[in-house]
Amino acid sequence: MENHNKIEALLKLAKAGDKKAEAEIFQLLLERFQNLATLKLKKDSILRKHINIPEECQKICNLTIQEVKRLYPINSSTWSLIRVMYVFHNILENAIFNLLTTLAKQGNSSAENSLFSRLRIKLIERIETKKRRKFSHESPDK
Repeated sequence: MENHNKIEALLKLAKAGDKKAEAEIFQLLLERFQNLATLKLKKDSILRKHINIPEECQKICNLTIQEVKRLYPINSSTWSLIRVMYVFHNILENAIFNLLTTLAKQGNSSAENSLFSRLRIKLIERIETKKRRKFSHESPDK
């Protein structure tokens, strides 16, 4: 929470044009992303054995910062911590899929099984979301 409050205070300064505050925001975000990405990658037993976690985390986090800067400039009305975390989450998930795909292509059957399991879960989530949307738009008379 303290980090969040610090970012919010820095954000006000950055939106007013303070480049030092903007750089500090992105440094704090980068540190937070590094911690979250490291935890997520270490949690996966397959990735933990086959990849250089610090190197992959660095790539993921740098890409996230680039994408956030591109999609949501800090002085825009669309910039928010929620959007920033959403971008990070999507990039991290895509990176995990890509890493598992690479390992599966190299013949790692555990990575292939994990990849298909993750894809199955994503597909089920997508179907459930579509069902909820469909039923929420239908009137009770139908």
